[in-house]
Amino acid sequence: MSSWHFAATSADSSRDECFCETLDPQAIRLRFLCPEDIAEIQTLCQDWFPISYPKEWYEQIVTPKYYSLVALYEKTIIGLIVCEIKPYHRLNREDRDILPSTFSGCEVGYILSLGVHKKFRRKGIGSLLLDTFLRFITSTDKQNVKALFLHVLTTNQAAIIFYEKRQFRYHAFLPYYYSIKGRSRDAFLYVSYLNGGRPVNLLDQIKSIVYGVLCRPFIYLIQRVLHHNRTQNSQFKFAQI
Repeated sequence: MSSWHFAATSADSSRDECFCETLDPQAIRLRFLCPEDIAEIQTLCQDWFPISYPKEWYEQIVTPKYYSLVALYEKTIIGLIVCEIKPYHRLNREDRDILPSTFSGCEVGYILSLGVHKKFRRKGIGSLLLDTFLRFITSTDKQNVKALFLHVLTTNQAAIIFYEKRQFRYHAFLPYYYSIKGRSRDAFLYVSYLNGGRPVNLLDQIKSIVYGVLCRPFIYLIQRVLHHNRTQNSQFKFAQI
């Protein structure tokens, strides 16, 4: 498990979508993160999140592998979302049960970080960033993305309220998931299902048990026989030479 995958979210509360009178919504601009932003983002993340990201993390989130979007107000970065899309089979073991095994060929989205400057929280910035990514992964060419998930500290009530309001559902409790300043901290895993994705149900669990008890040993036996035959054929060809 990488400590980089820390959804340390300074998310807005239930008043998130209400812009205050002093903030003009038309003045908010979105753009992708670029290398020139790294120093500014480092300073903001140190203020927003309890975890210290390594230098390599900042260098990686400006690469095309990540969907890193910033919100600007009067040319100043006031919000950031960092996400990635990855194959289901590359998920960490503790995250793989967010989808049934029948979705193993699909992709999932993951929110690494979502943060908003303290002065601009509860003004819709968090929702704007999240909605933009959601539109991206629900577009026509992203229908293979079946879920969006994140990890959040169990004590981060503001973030939990924010995500539950946005239709993310609690999925799992992960004890001692984080190591922050030398202390182990617990996490929740939250999921939102997209593009026909769904959680594991009772029928999926029964199928998994049947496969493990009946099918897997049979498949293993066939693989052993095929491997034995290939070995025998190789030895025969070598003898002919």
